[in-house]
Amino acid sequence: VDWRRLEKSLAEFDPDIVHFHTPGSLGLLGIRLAKKLKKPLVGTYHTLFSETLPPLPMFRFIPGGWLRRGVWKVSNKVFNQCDIVTAPTQVIVDELVKHGLKSKVRALSNGIETRKFWAKKDYGSSLKVLYVGRVSYEKNVDVVIGAFVRVARLIPEAKLVIVGGGPAMGEL
Repeated sequence: VDWRRLEKSLAEFDPDIVHFHTPGSLGLLGIRLAKKLKKPLVGTYHTLFSETLPPLPMFRFIPGGWLRRGVWKVSNKVFNQCDIVTAPTQVIVDELVKHGLKSKVRALSNGIETRKFWAKKDYGSSLKVLYVGRVSYEKNVDVVIGAFVRVARLIPEAKLVIVGGGPAMGEL
């Protein structure tokens, strides 16, 4: 990626706000641009990295408490530069505040409007369990699989479908 060209292009675009969804390189670029362009900065905190990173093989040698404290420190350094932070649930908002986020933070659900859908009348003769989402350690898909094993013992025709991908695919 040619960062200078991207920065020039965004400056020419002249956004009203800058909004980032990752504290990684694009998030850091968003922070830099918001400051340079003197624009409000919004950050969305989707993932509890303090829970996501410790199980990953590359981090298993670091004691969990140290890694979690480090993750919160870095996370706060990034997200405390925002004018406002959004998170998909109140639980994540509460965790952010508990661990030192000083920026204004609000829950902004990205859930499904269930009233627009209706229950299926016939599911056929077998039980079907569906997981749709990112297949990562903090999503506890291993718990879904473990629970399904117990269900399958009682209902052998039951089916489990996992839709998604992510860092835990190989291990699970």
